[in-house]
Amino acid sequence: MLSLKKAKIFLALSVFCLMGAGFLLMTTANKASTPEPGSVQDPLVTKSYIDKELAKLEEQITKIVNNSSGSGSTTIEVEKILSEYNVRLQQLENQIHTKPSNGSDSHKNTNSFIVVELNEKDVLIGGEGTELIVRAGKTFVLDNLHNNGIPNMTTGKTLFLGDAIDNNHLLVIPRDDGRGIVSSTKTWVMVKGEYSIIK
Repeated sequence: MLSLKKAKIFLALSVFCLMGAGFLLMTTANKASTPEPGSVQDPLVTKSYIDKELAKLEEQITKIVNNSSGSGSTTIEVEKILSEYNVRLQQLENQIHTKPSNGSDSHKNTNSFIVVELNEKDVLIGGEGTELIVRAGKTFVLDNLHNNGIPNMTTGKTLFLGDAIDNNHLLVIPRDDGRGIVSSTKTWVMVKGEYSIIK
């Protein structure tokens, strides 16, 4: 009878210790997944960095417009599109000065896919590890400055600046370095992870 009582106490203490260790492990993992503001994982961003990145983005969009405009497009049409993008870039700069970095154009969704609607000429920039599936519409790859490309997990190939994106293919953004997609029509995209939209 005494040994049965000791066995019950030992079992209760073991369960209690396991629960405590599990709780400690979960809180440690949760703290580790949230980077400290200003650290290497979540650096502070200066205006000069934003200006440089916006200039890169404008250059990439110009290349995409030139590649996808076809032979019937005139210089006036391209200049009009670039003018519209310059206005949009100026609006984005103004938002940076008046809003915190997590403004309404930046989204974080890490648990499941959500459907995002893009209009013609909208740009969706993915964060590190963001997954994208274009469901309907016509889109092109927006690459980073080093032209590292975006992996197409469906085909096993890498897509580069200006490449057309096939619908219903899974793309994964490897790093938070400006890679994303540009829509040339009204488009619906399934997104899982952090992303920003430039209208």
